[in-house]
Amino acid sequence: MIKTGKKGFTLIELLMVVATIALFASVMLANMNISRKKARDAKRISDMYQIQKALNIYLDKYETFPNGANDFDGWDIGCGSGDSFIAPLKPEHFTQVPADPNGCSHTAYAGYMYHHYAAGENGCPAERGEYYVIGFFDAEFSERPHPQSPGFACSGKDWKEGFDWVAGGYEN
Repeated sequence: MIKTGKKGFTLIELLMVVATIALFASVMLANMNISRKKARDAKRISDMYQIQKALNIYLDKYETFPNGANDFDGWDIGCGSGDSFIAPLKPEHFTQVPADPNGCSHTAYAGYMYHHYAAGENGCPAERGEYYVIGFFDAEFSERPHPQSPGFACSGKDWKEGFDWVAGGYEN
């Protein structure tokens, strides 16, 4: 038996296969980036709930909320491992206080934020006592505010307008 045709691929066929693989790879990379952004947002929200629980435990023990570090205009900002974000919580409630997965270098208003207010500030009811506001600005995969944000407002201020995710709590 004599074979008359050559076996193999033409240059055009090889280029088509390479182009198809490149197209699939770019689609997968884009989907992976979306998944990473969603995962970072999910971590941020999980961290917020964890910090809220720790603040409530602190309140039960000391009958007040901890003071922040006053990093920026009264706000305590948590950027990454090793910072002093809500330092009184660290030894009792966490081995390491949660911090924004991107740190604070990626935007001007990044990181987790905490503020301890006196009773009656911003039009909040004085009879409810001191209160805290906690949140973050840098959700990567949602509009402002994040759909899972519980929000926090008093008659003189609504923090949901400034944050991507925000919550708060009163002493009483």
